[in-house]
Amino acid sequence: MESETKTILERKRMFFVFTDKNILVIPKRKYKRIQQSEEKHLPQSETCCVCSKKKCPPSSSSRKRITCIVCKNKATSEDFDHSICKMMKFFLCAACVKDLKERTNKKTIKCPHCQRDETYRDEIVGAVLSLMPHQTLPSLEITPETKVETVARLTRETKVVLSNVAVIDALFFKLMARTSVTIRNKISVVGHDNSFDRCIGKLGWGTDRPTKICFDGESKEEIEQTYENIAAMPKNSIQINIGEIKAAEEGICVLLKLRACIDGCIQSLSLESSKREYIEEILKTENNSIWVGKVKKLSLTGYAVEIFPKLKFHEENVMEKLTLLQHHDEKNTGIEKIKNKSIWVGKVKKVSLSCYAVEILPKLRIHEENVMKKLELCAYSSEDIAGILKMENNSIWVGKVKWLHLKDYAMEILPKLGFHEENEIELFFMSIGDKY
Repeated sequence: MESETKTILERKRMFFVFTDKNILVIPKRKYKRIQQSEEKHLPQSETCCVCSKKKCPPSSSSRKRITCIVCKNKATSEDFDHSICKMMKFFLCAACVKDLKERTNKKTIKCPHCQRDETYRDEIVGAVLSLMPHQTLPSLEITPETKVETVARLTRETKVVLSNVAVIDALFFKLMARTSVTIRNKISVVGHDNSFDRCIGKLGWGTDRPTKICFDGESKEEIEQTYENIAAMPKNSIQINIGEIKAAEEGICVLLKLRACIDGCIQSLSLESSKREYIEEILKTENNSIWVGKVKKLSLTGYAVEIFPKLKFHEENVMEKLTLLQHHDEKNTGIEKIKNKSIWVGKVKKVSLSCYAVEILPKLRIHEENVMKKLELCAYSSEDIAGILKMENNSIWVGKVKWLHLKDYAMEILPKLGFHEENEIELFFMSIGDKY
């Protein structure tokens, strides 16, 4: 995960500060004091080089004459002592550094670029916080009235209790990844805006704000901690107005476990896996055993396509778009073992199947009254459709389709498609690319 320091103000009482390894809870008065006097917490003689770990220009600048930001004198790189910019663009010569250290009335020298950079300011705050004394909390119950008197740190051993409370998504998933979370009764997880000026409220607050869930880039330890927390949660204990859900690699198993705890419809669900090992646990489960309920948009990419038969949708589900993409080098050896029309998707408006994922078309069971606005099939190799080519003509039921787009080798399966007897195709489009 990238280095980060994010702050969230809750009800003007305290801040939650996330750093690379810690969650700190800080009273508002202390945090305001840190922001106002952040430079006083750093040694003045070191301020000039706080932006950079390097103390000399990069080798690419060694032959160039560069300018000191204080005295404006030009010299070679050997004459410069400190960089005050992470991008290594602004420097102090050795003479100016010596002069600054000897002054009685010291002034802070900052890079004009980094000074306006919020990341730079966050790093200053993070450095100050790391030097401040703090206590480690063994437990914390979070309510709209929660407050702390001093700086406190939350660890993986800290027991965080959430009960009948609304929490913004940014805070909830950090707590899930870095502490031991217990949910009592019911909670709601709500979306956040860029201000982060309120992160906790009463149950029912912010339910109109869509939530974005993303499991991609977390460390192995964070994934394991989140998984442990989810395993202990009651089903349907989390109310979420789900806007978008994304998960990749190890995060897929965590996300699908979390779905059982969520009460609500998913607007968009996107899963992507580059290796089968990330989904092996799911592949061991029975078909139609992982409840996802109602989903408006579903996208599965790579090996994630293989878990499609494991998903169970609501009987009344209406999907706006289904997108499956799996290249031949990620060939799903289990597709041919799946019974035809065994994967219930209900009503679906748009279907896009690419490469080897086209082979899953006969396995779909679509609602008999479904009217598909667009069916798009794309195959770049005859191997992508080898199983379908062995089937009888008109044996793959697609019902009513308004727009039909067949690309490259997918054109060869046209005779295999079975349409509703009253179907009227408004647009039939075939295209050939370089790979055909």
